[in-house]
Amino acid sequence: AAVARAWALVLRRRSKGMLRCYRAAIYSSNLSDMVSDHVYSLPAGGAVVPDYNNSCLSAFSPRGEQLFSASCHTSTAVAVAFLSNDLLWVAHLDSCQLQKHLIRPENRAESIELIARDCQDYPLDIAVAGEKLLLLRDDGIYTAVEVLDLETGDGRGLMLGGSLQMRSAESMAVQGDVVAIADMHNQRVVCLNNHDGSLVHEFGKGGNLPAAFDAEFEDDFDGDPIWVIDGLKRTWLDTRAGDGPGEFDTPRGVAFGTDRLYVSDRTRIQVLRFPEGEVVQAITYSVTPDLIGLAVLCTDGDRLWCLVQTKQSPSHPFKSNLDMYQLV
Repeated sequence: AAVARAWALVLRRRSKGMLRCYRAAIYSSNLSDMVSDHVYSLPAGGAVVPDYNNSCLSAFSPRGEQLFSASCHTSTAVAVAFLSNDLLWVAHLDSCQLQKHLIRPENRAESIELIARDCQDYPLDIAVAGEKLLLLRDDGIYTAVEVLDLETGDGRGLMLGGSLQMRSAESMAVQGDVVAIADMHNQRVVCLNNHDGSLVHEFGKGGNLPAAFDAEFEDDFDGDPIWVIDGLKRTWLDTRAGDGPGEFDTPRGVAFGTDRLYVSDRTRIQVLRFPEGEVVQAITYSVTPDLIGLAVLCTDGDRLWCLVQTKQSPSHPFKSNLDMYQLV
């Protein structure tokens, strides 16, 4: 009996934080053309998706039912960071603005803008880190993290990760003093100290771009970058991408769990033991003609939510579905 209990304890430790599919393809029935790159956990459980195509925030319960759809009017919301159940910062991509919103509690159908701040670059993601608001921003070439005042959104004059030359980093996650960033077109996940910007951990195959690569690149809407090489636009097989354990192919999502780091790339979700980096589980999606790839993910304590992007029509390059996993 003692041996059996010991083995059971070992099994529970090894399986902690692993995923079991609970519900796939969740989306609002009246927003079947949902287009988004991000999903965020709600403070009370569940998830919210900034729907770029419908200019709203779509919220879902822990069971996957739609809770509400809060209008952002004509703004194109791309990222959110909650301060409380109904107070949040919202990043708007097209206007390059940060806005603090209060979601009306009586009907959850409208948000009230309280503060607006212009961004110097394109805002890609935002996250709360203690008394700071972190802004992941892209100047069209490189990505960096700017540290802002949590209450006012004013800049504190500190940039994190600028010397790392992150390219098209799309999302980040915070745990304690560490911010993890999915550095998409460098095929890696980097972890920085969110106080001084120092590099704490790096996961992926590693390696640098060839010297002939210019800074600019475009996206062909299939998830593949088109690089400018020696002044000419062309695709390139990135040998830093990989499908082995702890390797990534266009990583877009990161999320923290207890002693775990979850990473989504083009076709996989990997569960890494953190900070060691050992892969304890990998879930691979079937490659179909409609699949563009997995987007950003998040955890709400008991569940992991992951956006899956598929091709839709020429008028809408892609649409987003939402998958939910139960954490073991």
